[in-house]
Amino acid sequence: ASETFVRNIAFARCHIFVYSPRPGTPAAALEGRIPPGEAKRRASQMAKAANELELAFLESQRGSVQPVLFEQMAGGLWQGHTGSYILVKVKSEEDLRGKILPVMIEQAGRGCCLGRLA
Repeated sequence: ASETFVRNIAFARCHIFVYSPRPGTPAAALEGRIPPGEAKRRASQMAKAANELELAFLESQRGSVQPVLFEQMAGGLWQGHTGSYILVKVKSEEDLRGKILPVMIEQAGRGCCLGRLA
């Protein structure tokens, strides 16, 4: 049911964790807790769905031009974020730190997009 909900909403990014009761809280005394093995299985299943949704969202950006605020150079590529917090990486010899520049999104990968200055 939760996975269906997440897929229907098509979240771009999800933060998934297994609930862990805190001693002394009302929730710690509740009955009917899901066994730890089942909770881990469900979290794993949800993480798989979340990864698929994130990649689909990033793929949907391919071919678009997005303004990117560049923050740092890492691994030979300048990195920055779009207004919708997509991590974008581009190759440039110019110092891009602190600049907002248009980027043509060319590829989508796990957690980021690759592009070129437009």
